[in-house]
Amino acid sequence: MTVIAAESFMEIYPELLPLFESHWRELGPYKDKMPLSPNVEIYSYLEAQGQLLTLTARQEGRLVGYIICAIRTGLHYSTTLQAITDIPYVAPSVRGRGVGVRLFLAAQEELKARKVGPWFASYKVGSELAPSMDKVLRWLGMEPCDLQFSKWIN
Repeated sequence: MTVIAAESFMEIYPELLPLFESHWRELGPYKDKMPLSPNVEIYSYLEAQGQLLTLTARQEGRLVGYIICAIRTGLHYSTTLQAITDIPYVAPSVRGRGVGVRLFLAAQEELKARKVGPWFASYKVGSELAPSMDKVLRWLGMEPCDLQFSKWIN
């Protein structure tokens, strides 16, 4: 049985890190130039300010997935609380069983309770997970709104 719950990012960070590494190895951009290095100070600050949502998926106590969202007013929309999905991830060993969908549904309920207006989520366009992520986000009622481009310039 998979249990979805809100947890403290800082309390479970040591447990999150191995999944962050798996996530980075699988989907991280510019891996040869941009090493995984979570800014724990920023995560800690956002959590202390009530601006971070960390939901986990656990099976028999073992962490198998997460969704982390930053919740703040926008730079251009200072009166509108918005959520930006930082990182959603489900371990390959439990994919295809609805764990990701349950994480997103739980996030939606929590964000609604926090009176969030717009919720933004994205995925790596060229990844093999893109079609399933697109399907889940559209099923949730999300619509494409931005197309993000990237280029390494240094």
